[in-house]
Amino acid sequence: MAKWTVKLDDLPQGGFAPLYFRENYPRYGNANQAGAMTAIDMTSTGYIQPGPAVTVYPGSAANVTTTMRGFEVDGYLANYGFGVGGSKFYRVRDVSASLTHTISGSADPITAHDIVYYEAGGLQYYFYSWLDSSGSGDIGRARPFSSTYLDNWWTGTMSASALHNVSGDISNSPISLAVGRNDVLYATNGRYIASYDGTTAQPQALDLNANYETQDVLWMADRLYIPTRHASWGKSYSSIYIWDGTTNSWETEVPVAGMVGAGYVLNGIYYQFYYDRQGTNKLAYLEGNRLVDLVGYDNGPKPPAFYQVTDWRGFLVWTPGPDSADVYTYGSSGNGDTPRLFHLADAGTSGTGLGGGLSNLLDNQGILVANNGQLYYLDTENLTNYETTNATWKSTLFDIAGDRQNAGQINAIRFNFEALTSGAVLDWSLVNNQGKTVYSDTISYAKATADNPLHTLTTAYYPLNGKVTENFRVELSYANGSTTAPVRVMNIKVYGEG
Repeated sequence: MAKWTVKLDDLPQGGFAPLYFRENYPRYGNANQAGAMTAIDMTSTGYIQPGPAVTVYPGSAANVTTTMRGFEVDGYLANYGFGVGGSKFYRVRDVSASLTHTISGSADPITAHDIVYYEAGGLQYYFYSWLDSSGSGDIGRARPFSSTYLDNWWTGTMSASALHNVSGDISNSPISLAVGRNDVLYATNGRYIASYDGTTAQPQALDLNANYETQDVLWMADRLYIPTRHASWGKSYSSIYIWDGTTNSWETEVPVAGMVGAGYVLNGIYYQFYYDRQGTNKLAYLEGNRLVDLVGYDNGPKPPAFYQVTDWRGFLVWTPGPDSADVYTYGSSGNGDTPRLFHLADAGTSGTGLGGGLSNLLDNQGILVANNGQLYYLDTENLTNYETTNATWKSTLFDIAGDRQNAGQINAIRFNFEALTSGAVLDWSLVNNQGKTVYSDTISYAKATADNPLHTLTTAYYPLNGKVTENFRVELSYANGSTTAPVRVMNIKVYGEG
């Protein structure tokens, strides 16, 4: 029989296999790609490890009572920021979250959407958008280091028409905010874009097509990018409008065959999340006047909202819609490594989806996640608390049946990993596409420090003596592992014949 070796090299370069979500045991993809995974960190170029665990943010249990959506950094103080959600305005520090203000409107409940920092003419402000239960929206204004909050600044101080209170408008679309390099504040307003140039507030600075719902507004390279859904087509048709921010008409329309959600700008590239007509969530980027798909992922049919995308270490990070607790990541470290898609964390609590915002607001504190009326964070910076319960990685399926027999045989498997530390445990198994375990064992610090020449601190070799199977995949589970001492797997080699 012919001998063979399956090499799962450079595991962190693999990410998910293409269309991994279409099959229970996907075969298509590179050998180092995953057919399934949950809560795995692939930001390193050398190894995979469990993703960060979800931790309650300091001060949240005592001071946070609503689910935050929008976040913004403090324009003055490092490691300070703000978050808004429900009727609350919060200060978020690197040591604690605290309530600073309750938004007052005419029709409760109040739902705050977004917050931005605005500076022009030597003055500094925070603008925050909110919507009441009647569908009437407003923009509030606050000054740094001041206890004065003008909740009805847009309709009161500026005497402008209420946002979303426009004939033919869609009252439940979001009020996303953006500040251009031209010192103009912009806001989504149903089929319109509202603006404030430091003097005049215009609720309808840009008028898009009737029955359209603007989902986000972003500034890049002296232009606004506005992902917009067509409500009367069941939201299965969308457009991205590009506008210079001042004239009375948009410049470019990019059609999208699906339902758009958040846009995002990173390193001069405009990214778009959307749910296509074939039932797949997509991440794409804009190239000229066309949208180019990068990856597809599961958890349809709702793409992330404008407040559910952030970036971390050059990677895009998002959760796909309000009913999902999954945190996905796409990108590369920028050091010549391969861009990949992976599942970083399961950030849900109490069996619910996130519902709230996702933000890398504070450089030294990890990724903030808002859920179920509380604020949490993923410890992506200090890396002292790893996920164990849900952290799993599963390869694609490898067919090893020989030409003249119904099955092949597996003779041995080797794992190479970073040096283990005390408490490290990783369970592994070989499973066929009938769900039957062909073989299973454990990598551990305890075994590595015992008198066993086949298992050291950096490698483990398992003779399997010809286990017979038609196919297999490698499955890794951190369920019995340590939250502080992960097993960091670099590569896997499986040897056999058939």
